[in-house]
Amino acid sequence: MDENKQNRIKEIDRSYTYYHTYFNHIECDIPDDNAIPGAIRLPYDFEIEVAGYDDNHYSMHTSFLQLGYRGIAEICAENAKKQADEERRYMLEKTADVYNEACAYLEKNARCAKEKARTAADSKKEHFLHIAQILHNLAKEPPKTFEEAIILYWFSWRIRSCFGTSTIGRMDMHLYPFYKNDKENGILSDEQAKKLLFDLFSRINDVASGDTLLNVMLGGSDGNGNDLSNELSVLILETQIAINRTEPHINVRFHKNVNKRFYETALRLQMLGHGQATVYNDDIIIPELIKWGFTREDAVNYANDGCTEIIVDGRSVISFFQLDAVKCVETAMLDQNMTGAVDGKPFASLTTFEEVYQAIFHQYELQLRGSMRSLRRSNDIFRDTQITPLFVAGAYPEFRRDGIDPFRRTDLVPVRDAFLGSVPTVADCLAAIKYAVFDKKICTMQTLLDAIKANYEGYEALRLQLKAAPKFGNDDDYVDEIATRFAVMACDVVEEMNREIGMTVFPAFFNYLFKDHAHNFGATPDGRRSNDPICEHYSATPGCARNGPGATLLSAAKGPLLRAIGNSPVYLTLPRNVAPDNAEGFGVLDTLNRSAYTLKIPILNIAIYDVDVLRAAQIHPEKYADVIVRVWGYSARFIDLDRDMQNHIITRALVE
Repeated sequence: MDENKQNRIKEIDRSYTYYHTYFNHIECDIPDDNAIPGAIRLPYDFEIEVAGYDDNHYSMHTSFLQLGYRGIAEICAENAKKQADEERRYMLEKTADVYNEACAYLEKNARCAKEKARTAADSKKEHFLHIAQILHNLAKEPPKTFEEAIILYWFSWRIRSCFGTSTIGRMDMHLYPFYKNDKENGILSDEQAKKLLFDLFSRINDVASGDTLLNVMLGGSDGNGNDLSNELSVLILETQIAINRTEPHINVRFHKNVNKRFYETALRLQMLGHGQATVYNDDIIIPELIKWGFTREDAVNYANDGCTEIIVDGRSVISFFQLDAVKCVETAMLDQNMTGAVDGKPFASLTTFEEVYQAIFHQYELQLRGSMRSLRRSNDIFRDTQITPLFVAGAYPEFRRDGIDPFRRTDLVPVRDAFLGSVPTVADCLAAIKYAVFDKKICTMQTLLDAIKANYEGYEALRLQLKAAPKFGNDDDYVDEIATRFAVMACDVVEEMNREIGMTVFPAFFNYLFKDHAHNFGATPDGRRSNDPICEHYSATPGCARNGPGATLLSAAKGPLLRAIGNSPVYLTLPRNVAPDNAEGFGVLDTLNRSAYTLKIPILNIAIYDVDVLRAAQIHPEKYADVIVRVWGYSARFIDLDRDMQNHIITRALVE
């Protein structure tokens, strides 16, 4: 047996030990109210290294709803007997063990519920006995009712979430068969369904808030224009509006035939201002995924990962790297050539804008090519040495059939993204150089370099002139065309490198490290001082979009967002006075969503803030615990963010 295989078998043992410890050192927790039972609480001394680190964000599979834990255990055990390969057989056997222990954990909770019934007041006895019977049933068979499905959904999410989080996926599609059956049989009303959903979301919020990966995708089309949203899709939206907390992060799929009630309810969720109900445009995303080689079935079944990355629900594992383009401006201008670029002219001696452009893009291209090769190497290492956590692996029918780890399969849909961060800020920098040095001749290149090195100390007049240069987000071709050119060339490099490394990586205009990167960059030629914000994703640099949200959409629509299909969201942050919580504000949201659809924006996020409230929350956080804002791929309580991120979010909402 080769060394990698031996190491993977050790990883299987470690993964099993993790789950064994997890199930046997947790408290049974049946709440005294009527909420969803069974929050898994670890004691404070619970420490064990997790085998098969789940940073690859396997999307939550739903086999447990169709088979139950016992059914998965039985299939894994039976197919292990047929498997000749030692590693595959062993992984199937240990996965069966994990699911059998999960059944035992459900029984443990059933006994806890019975014990509570024994000592509870008369008004509570029936409730606890009811819960005990459900848990006893779920330990032996799949769920049959919506309530049972919700309860097992809760347990499965908690067990599946090694670190308290995981992406959920197309929740309305997962649970709709149970909802529909109960409604048809007259044992469930919409109010009862919303109560169960409310309890589920409440428990989720009690576990975690913020950067949790807890994304839910709702609605969508079948690729032929037929709407797939259902009554449960709307109920989930209404529940999130009612609960008015951060979790889960709700996303919606719109298309030309989107259901009117679903659409309007999603806009009502947007009206809360939290940055919830991020919109995906099915009519351009599905065909583009098919062009990239997805089957129609997989393309129609897309959801999103921890932020806004597109994945296939229940069939994907994701990996990515982050490369911010703004650093390459600094590297080129200061002649640092940190990436090993060939010697050329000093930046101060460049005499044309084209030379400037090529010098900066050359730095970015070198780093991008190196990052692509590194991603290939890291994927190979992970594939050779790591395993998928056993509870996650067991949910995949392909794994249950033959024991091949999901990460090593060729019949699933791996997603790999190149996050090409902050291109609009780079375009602002290039436009400022073109404007100030070559077109208006406000300063020489050397003077500009001196000002940047001094962080504009002593050069305030020049800085203000650079700030006045055209900026992305205002529908100005002067800068927008530079952004488009840079973005197109970056996509060209990614696609060329895909052929070199023999692996598909999706371009993605996304940057989840914008705050950290801004602190690592010096001053830039757009008039930005060191530590000042840079842009997120394919959106305007905070404070630079001055012509309204429509102009920002027009700037973004000029870029190659469809080519960067992996993850290219456009963020709009509106002051509350622009989108008030009334019919007028609803009309604003309707117009922006329809405009984004017409302009073929693949992903749109709208947040609405009252800047005065955010500033007050910085001074008196105890009074504003319920204020929720959008961060990058998630929403969080404003008071939970550090001061730098709070200031960044406030800057987004300003309209100068």
